[in-house]
Amino acid sequence: MKLKLDIYDSSFKHVKNNKTNKTISYTTISNLCVAKEEDFAFQVMLNSNEDFFCQLGDLNDIHYLGLNNKIRIELEVEESLKDSFKISFIGYIQDDNKDYIGDQILNQNYMYIEEEQLLWIDGKIPKTFNKDNIDIKLKAYYTKEYEKEKLIGEKSIKIEVLNYIVKSAKESEFFLDLWQHPCNWARYYEVPYYSEEHFYIIDNFLEKMSNLGQKVIDLIVTDYPWAGQRCYEVYENANNLFEMNIVKVFKKDRELVCDFSNLDRYIDLCFKHNINKEINLFGIIGNWDAFKFGSPLKDYKDAIRINYYNEDEKVFDYLEDKNDFAKYLKLLFDHLESRNLLGITKIIVDEPDNIEVFNENVDFIKKSSGKKELKFKCAIHHQEFFEKCNINIENLSLNTCELINNIDKLDEIKKELENKSGYLTWYSCCFPDKLNIFLESPLIESRLKGWFTYYFNLDGFLRWSYGIWPGDLFNNATYKKDKWKAGDMFLVYPGKDMKPMDSIRCRNLLFGIQDFNILKDMEDKLGKEEVYKEIENLLGKKSEMKFLGERKIKMNYSISHEKYIKLRKNLINRVNPRSAKPEEFEMVISLINKVFRDLRGHKPTMQQEFPLLLNKENIENMIVISKDNKIVSAVNYVIQDITVQGNNIKVAAIGAVCTDPDYEGNKYASTALDYVEDKMFKDRVDMVSISGTRTLYTRRKCSLVKNFNKYITYPKDKDINLEIKEYDKSYLNEIIKIYNKNSTRFLRTKKQFETLLESATIPWGNFTYKKLVVLRENKVIGYIILRIIDDETLKGEIREIYIDSKYNYEVVQYIANKYNLEYVTQSVHIKDFINQPNLFDEKELSYLDGSIKIINYENICKNLYGYFKQYVDTDFLNEIEFRTIDNKYIIKYKDEMLVIDDIDKLNKLFLEGSKVIENELKNLNNINEFVNSVFPINFVWTSNLNYQ
Repeated sequence: MKLKLDIYDSSFKHVKNNKTNKTISYTTISNLCVAKEEDFAFQVMLNSNEDFFCQLGDLNDIHYLGLNNKIRIELEVEESLKDSFKISFIGYIQDDNKDYIGDQILNQNYMYIEEEQLLWIDGKIPKTFNKDNIDIKLKAYYTKEYEKEKLIGEKSIKIEVLNYIVKSAKESEFFLDLWQHPCNWARYYEVPYYSEEHFYIIDNFLEKMSNLGQKVIDLIVTDYPWAGQRCYEVYENANNLFEMNIVKVFKKDRELVCDFSNLDRYIDLCFKHNINKEINLFGIIGNWDAFKFGSPLKDYKDAIRINYYNEDEKVFDYLEDKNDFAKYLKLLFDHLESRNLLGITKIIVDEPDNIEVFNENVDFIKKSSGKKELKFKCAIHHQEFFEKCNINIENLSLNTCELINNIDKLDEIKKELENKSGYLTWYSCCFPDKLNIFLESPLIESRLKGWFTYYFNLDGFLRWSYGIWPGDLFNNATYKKDKWKAGDMFLVYPGKDMKPMDSIRCRNLLFGIQDFNILKDMEDKLGKEEVYKEIENLLGKKSEMKFLGERKIKMNYSISHEKYIKLRKNLINRVNPRSAKPEEFEMVISLINKVFRDLRGHKPTMQQEFPLLLNKENIENMIVISKDNKIVSAVNYVIQDITVQGNNIKVAAIGAVCTDPDYEGNKYASTALDYVEDKMFKDRVDMVSISGTRTLYTRRKCSLVKNFNKYITYPKDKDINLEIKEYDKSYLNEIIKIYNKNSTRFLRTKKQFETLLESATIPWGNFTYKKLVVLRENKVIGYIILRIIDDETLKGEIREIYIDSKYNYEVVQYIANKYNLEYVTQSVHIKDFINQPNLFDEKELSYLDGSIKIINYENICKNLYGYFKQYVDTDFLNEIEFRTIDNKYIIKYKDEMLVIDDIDKLNKLFLEGSKVIENELKNLNNINEFVNSVFPINFVWTSNLNYQ
């Protein structure tokens, strides 16, 4: 027995019994490029010279014909990813041309195969995966009768994994609006409307929609609003497509009464699945088919059909009096208002065409509501209706034809809707043929919904039916062939388990929504013009898109899956930060030297100056962006421990942030900093210190903190009873002892101390250094690291000094005089009571060098618990809570709660003290006492030897 395996991408469409000879050229693939957390898929074609029973996975099964030819398909992938892939059979559906289209993603694990058969492989790579590539093998094992299985076929695919995490469709801002038809679902499974069984089905369907990113709750609040799509005129493959009112309506003692329990339960299920952006009310305006299907409501220019039960007469009837309709509307809106839902509720009208009737009915609805503030939404294929309508239409959805017809006005229309806090979306239905989701449509068109939504600057996409079906769906998808094309009615199939069964079209729609998320992210990082310039080559120029009339459009977009994936990869790689690879270390150093030394006319000494930061052992924290096969941007950080009065916190120092001048203007450094901050949080870094203060950092809420006393000392020619000598290695152990007497300091190993003494004092530019030790009676009592700045006159800046305060002033005067310095500055933290000079010439409150930010609030508070305990009773600390909720930083003690809503304020509280939150502390007596007891914490001078 022979078996052939071929691998295709997710846009491949397999057609059996191809009567129309419509073919699209597809090529097999051997590699794929995906991002982390992205839902993706590829397909495998099985083709054998004999019939066989096929089984998926590692369970044994048998066909009713017994132990004949059997092939088991298994996916071989590394152990950590076994749960990240799933193999499914594809089911085939007959379309209008009697072709059999591969579309259903079946739930079964076995199938008897007599001809070519397609498999669908779903995958998702977790964000924790840390490799660049995945090698997957698809293996086919054959057995017959009682023979041992043997491998008869194997195919490999390599998956490149981009170091980029895709936002899920659930979290997307893409406004997905798939219309729901719950009575059709109940009818298919033959369960009573809004019974327990029906709500179980509804729950399953909503869950699946939520995974696509559905935003809208559909409530059908009258009977037969679409008149069953005129299903009463269809006899071939007939089915009942009517929708019923979700509200139970009664009359008792001639008074109208409504039971909203089904409506409430439906809303609650939607909220459970995070479908909560908007509620749409169907059936109270613009109902269809008043002429043919009629309307029981008298003297009213709309086909309003509301069935009710007359409890007095024990019969069902329809509302005929528009005053009853008004009462019904009042009850409905009052109920929504009582649940605080009226604000997200919109009254939807589907493809209205008579503006006068529409306006008249809107007036009636508004008056009936008790003059509540109501909002309206339209799905239209006559855009002039929107232009003439004077009603507050907040949301608008344009048919593809109208979209192209008004392509020059889209930004204007969207702006008008945005001013009303509304949305602009688009939809395709039974027309046009292009860019649709029919069974016969190229599969890539389902995916392109996301691309064109982005390209046209729209908010999302609407589809008139998620799932209604013709009578004999699984044998024939044709329905109303003269008006609807097969597949127009549904994106999913009704599964045997009362759950929706995905289609390949629906999965490709999901992939397109993910692409939309990526394009929006690329826009944030590269700019809209740059992204548009790239995608225009594939989607076509807007100026060349035309509405041709007769429900036809002219568009020239690519249907090459490979080109879209390649473009997406190129965009991501332009902004995709990652850790440098060991073999790229020299390239990173070369870039850093180029930007900070070579172009400024200095020697390329950055690696020697910053050996902790720019070190191969720190390669994981050297974050780069590459383009054109070279490193074009770098953000580097090193994590160092600082002890604060015996309590260790992790502080990351960011330095050597640069972009090659030839690649500036692409927001590379900004993108890399975003990535770095996320990475530092995961690495449980407490705080970050940055050597710079430019807006690149301050707009990230890295704060400039004023918490150091800056002392200025002028030279004086005087004799002192101390000896000042140049440092040599024989003094190393003595100065380490002096340094370690400080309760707040960087923790340094001896090796690091020795390295920093050399590296941090390398001359460059107009900087030179002096390393000095202070001796008294031949005993080392202190040391000084002095930077000398040659700037017309010589000035001194002490980078590190540890000496008894009583000697500080005279020693600094002495060295200022010895080295002909105009003056010398030194900075001491306001809470460092030991190292403040007793005497000085000038003093001012000054800033910590660079900028600083707390990264992990809860973690730093946990690490400082021992520090807090030195100033606050343990009983108090045992009842205090430090929490982060929705970017708010909370200190809670019993009934008191301090909420800090700005990270800049938090930074300054920790490092400057409580003055920045004086208003927030009012009436919080206990918390006020706490923060004033512990803040600001004593902190290091970041521009000492550890400056990186």
